[in-house]
Amino acid sequence: MLCEEGGTTPDMLASKIRTTDLVDLRKIYCKIMRDKYGLPLKEIGDVLGGRDHTTIIHNVEKFNNFYKYNDPFKHKADTILNKLQIFF
Repeated sequence: MLCEEGGTTPDMLASKIRTTDLVDLRKIYCKIMRDKYGLPLKEIGDVLGGRDHTTIIHNVEKFNNFYKYNDPFKHKADTILNKLQIFF
């Protein structure tokens, strides 16, 4: 559902493409999977194309910083999280 709300596909989310929209969706995905569902870092990384656990940690930290200080990102994240009915 995240991909649907973000206008992409799971394959694109797991790809190496680094457009802003995809990078932002990866941050949101990592935050949801780690903090809402408690999935292991390796498992999240595997879903995202075999990314390393440190990348997942970095994405969660980036999500937290962007959510706090970047209004366009916060708006995008809030819109997606509200549609998915996920609240932190």
